[in-house]
Amino acid sequence: ERAPAAIRAAGAVGAAAGLPRDVLRGLGGMLSLLLFLSMQMATAYIDGYKSISCTSDGGECFLANDENACTTRAFLGNRTHMKFTGHARGVRFKNTKGVQLWDPQKDLEACDEADPIRCLKGQVLLVADTGNKRVVAIPTSGRKVKVTIATLPHSPQRLAMRPGSSKLYVSSYERIYSVDLAARNRAVRLEGTKWGHATGSQGWKGLCRSSNYLFYVGGKGVYRHNLRTRKSTLFIAGTSRTKWQDCEYHEKSKKLYVLSRMGYILTANKKGATQWFASVPSRCAPHAVGWLSA
Repeated sequence: ERAPAAIRAAGAVGAAAGLPRDVLRGLGGMLSLLLFLSMQMATAYIDGYKSISCTSDGGECFLANDENACTTRAFLGNRTHMKFTGHARGVRFKNTKGVQLWDPQKDLEACDEADPIRCLKGQVLLVADTGNKRVVAIPTSGRKVKVTIATLPHSPQRLAMRPGSSKLYVSSYERIYSVDLAARNRAVRLEGTKWGHATGSQGWKGLCRSSNYLFYVGGKGVYRHNLRTRKSTLFIAGTSRTKWQDCEYHEKSKKLYVLSRMGYILTANKKGATQWFASVPSRCAPHAVGWLSA
């Protein structure tokens, strides 16, 4: 079984020229990471990317853009990048900060929380419509019929779920929520997680999952939440200089990858011991990482 082939870092710029070879790094022959901020654009300049989610074959990625209040779609094969959508259910997106692709199992659908017979089959893009305090689902192919799968008391920031799962995790600056897409979508506070802060510098941002844990990232540090015992512990400390933004977990090597807005990525083992992994241009203010392929 091959390890995931790449991680993609999304920053605050909308265009970068090519894929230089010197951004490729290796880890013990097992894992290579592809680090760059965006791809060459075939459309107008767009700024403010905050989240990214890619298909399992690495052929395309979806991005959340807060400053332009929309989602975009990037095809890596022909290096085109275009707007995907900027509204749902008659309401324009407002400060969109999170995206997550979901391939539901055959017996599951993405259904509207207020209209349970309004459902979507097949692959959907889940979008954190931050300013409207909702998470919506949009088909990635066919007619773009959209549903609101959850509304929250706080503004959603990022989204995370494991392939094959129906449990969606949502961060807000103040709290961490879970939404069971197989059980009428009710958003509930994830018991045992720590309080964040209403300000962006101290609130919760990125999320990532392992088989047993949910990791959540913010100004206070990186916390590891045991999904079985429902207890959260500080995994990596945070300071005013770290500015943790996002994370990804590699199941095979049991390592966590944590992105700092200051321009670097660290890895952490299961005990929380960290080491430097790679640099990202800090002038681009990187905000998100995501698996490019698995």
